[in-house]
Amino acid sequence: MGFPYNRCSRLGLTSLSYLWQRDQEELLNEMILSGMNSILIKVAALGLDPKKHLGKSLQECQHDLLKLVLHFKLLIKFFNSNIINTNV
Repeated sequence: MGFPYNRCSRLGLTSLSYLWQRDQEELLNEMILSGMNSILIKVAALGLDPKKHLGKSLQECQHDLLKLVLHFKLLIKFFNSNIINTNV
């Protein structure tokens, strides 16, 4: 299942992370199209460069993020993984 489910289950908690249950590409597009001012404050994924992406908005990184989503979709099929994995 991935984060946050694994961490919560180890602590005996139930995760209510509803956004994680959504299609991640659809969610990213909705966030960008809504004009939400989301700034990347941590860059911990292959394909994202702190010097290029850190401190930038989703809109500013849209091209690179959507390109990553396509790559991750291929990896998901191969590794049965999740697009977004925050380790906070």
